[in-house]
Amino acid sequence: MGKKPKIDLDARVESYRSSANDILNKEFFARRAEVVAREILGMTMVRVLPNKSIIRARIHEIAAYEGTTNKTADTISYPPGVLGISMHYGNNLIDIGTHKSDSPSCITLISGLFYTGKEPKLVQGPGRLSKELGITQEHDKIPIYDNQQFWIERNTQYGEEVKKREKSGLPENCLGFFYI
Repeated sequence: MGKKPKIDLDARVESYRSSANDILNKEFFARRAEVVAREILGMTMVRVLPNKSIIRARIHEIAAYEGTTNKTADTISYPPGVLGISMHYGNNLIDIGTHKSDSPSCITLISGLFYTGKEPKLVQGPGRLSKELGITQEHDKIPIYDNQQFWIERNTQYGEEVKKREKSGLPENCLGFFYI
């Protein structure tokens, strides 16, 4: 019996990324937060872990924010398409800058449907989502559109109705939670 051939994992990831369905670019995020939130639902987050394994999850819920309050995280001011990792109650939250660089605006990823086993698994809550994806503070300020570790792919088969829910006690700059 011969040795197994060594697999070049970096080449495999690069091949996967280059063959990916339409990776979202900076221009996609350079729009109002609510527009980005509604359109990004159903798209696929792709995360390449340090061991080069690939996790895929469908975006299921998003929150949109514009403007600032006295409790607003600095990540709301990041340029369009740049990841912002904010902290809330000890959990990492995944924010992505939207609109214009001089206009505080972002979306926060809230939940995702993961396809890792036989049955899809819905991971709800922004802290749980970042943990499941292995997103940490070291991912802060990294453009999601030019990134070898985490990106979002456009899906062409999406067609579900986007719903909006209001929650009590939200900051005044929250435009709502959008979900499918």
